[in-house]
Amino acid sequence: MGWEAETMIIDVKLFERASDRVQEQTGSADGYLAKGGLGCSICGRIIGEAVGISPWSEDDWSAEMVRNYFESATWPEISYFNMDIWWAIESSKAFMETCVELKSGIKFSW
Repeated sequence: MGWEAETMIIDVKLFERASDRVQEQTGSADGYLAKGGLGCSICGRIIGEAVGISPWSEDDWSAEMVRNYFESATWPEISYFNMDIWWAIESSKAFMETCVELKSGIKFSW
């Protein structure tokens, strides 16, 4: 089993909309985003770098932690050098943003 992140409050419609937005913007999205999670380890690395906390070394994140981490995150700028992971950057942001909107924590597994 690989790395996964999953919302603690599932609102499939919100996550489907988030996935649709990411796909429209980048041409692709993490396949698990529409169901309320992330399944690609590159998304875990992006979240870890953006918030400064490894999603591999921490316990699950409470709703308050997710909000605080999202509000202080520094997301990678899109450039010629990272266009191949643009979908993962936007999937990661959309996942955390939707969790904040739902006031949901995040469960991690690997």
